Amino acid sequence: MLLGVKARSGIAQAAALVTVLTALSAILGFFRDVVIAGVFGAGAELDAYLVAQGLMNLVLALVAGAMAKATVPVLAAQNSADNNSNKSAHTLSVVLTVTLLVLGLGSLIMALAASSVVTVLAPGFKGAQADLAASLTRIVLIATVLISGTNLLAAAAEAHRRFFWSAIQGIPFNVIMIAAAVLFGPRYGVYALAVGFVVGSAARLLCQLPPIRALGLRLRASFDIKDPGFRSIARLIPPLLLGSALGNVNTMVDRAVGSMVGEGVISALSYAWRVISLGETLLVASLLTALYPAFGAAAGSRDLEEMRRLVGRGLATAATVLFPVLGFMIVCAVPLVALLFEHGSFTPADTQRTATAMLWYAPALLALGWREMVVRASYALGDSRRPVLVFVFAVS
Repeated sequence: MLLGVKARSGIAQAAALVTVLTALSAILGFFRDVVIAGVFGAGAELDAYLVAQGLMNLVLALVAGAMAKATVPVLAAQNSADNNSNKSAHTLSVVLTVTLLVLGLGSLIMALAASSVVTVLAPGFKGAQADLAASLTRIVLIATVLISGTNLLAAAAEAHRRFFWSAIQGIPFNVIMIAAAVLFGPRYGVYALAVGFVVGSAARLLCQLPPIRALGLRLRASFDIKDPGFRSIARLIPPLLLGSALGNVNTMVDRAVGSMVGEGVISALSYAWRVISLGETLLVASLLTALYPAFGAAAGSRDLEEMRRLVGRGLATAATVLFPVLGFMIVCAVPLVALLFEHGSFTPADTQRTATAMLWYAPALLALGWREMVVRASYALGDSRRPVLVFVFAVS
């Protein structure tokens, strides 16, 4: 009983820490978007940059995100079972080696085929805009390996209940992006954003090194795919790959359609989604970061009662907090968008487009929070079927 109280206290403290740091990062992230809106507005060049980012996210969705999500509960279960850091370090080494190799090759192929892929993702892009999107794609894809390494190292730290550096990584990234937009954007255009994205991603990766060193995890390249921990992770990968891909379908469809509607539509959709996702980032993602290792530990010890309690408390907390936020976003869509973005090159017409998109996106806020809670708990229990069904339902 005492151990349960201590565990709950640890989760509460971790959630509080992650919430504060995530809030700081989110505030900087919004300031970054405000700066980008002021410098670039919502036009053709920014649309091209966002499509390039979308292509990189497609590569990441196929491997990196799946690996990171599968790694946390497995490493947490290993630590809960025998507290063997050498065992978890070996498993992490195998996961890093395989993931970085696959993503490196995938990014190279995508870079070579950038023009063709851009044509599929943004069929409305023609001429110079299509060429710009392809060029930006080749730059942004460099960040794929950096981000995947960041996600996996952060997952390892979180599995050991170390949350500080994974929660703070967005701060240096956003500072670099803001500097790139302000200092270099007027001269180099959206190329400054692409290069800033790569440099910022490298800074995020560097943030994950201190906790790995503090934990004494010695990582070496390894292709030991027979490692039991890696096999446990691998069993979760197919549904996670499908779930990650399905999770990006809506964004890909939105941008494909937006590319054919007119200039600035993709940018408006992106700004609207940023406003909606702020609630999930601040109020749900931070809670999940602290809960996910606890899910893994409860699953590892087969304490289903504790798992039910954690999921129930998470769902109730998400609903209690998100309902008022959802109502505010619906009622105050236009003034909120104007307050956040209508500066510099961002025009009143851009505000109207973004606010309209935000009204359509708003109901997804609560669904996102509940979906992630159920999905993370299912992964921790080794249930690979339920998350796929959840993602399919969400897409449909």
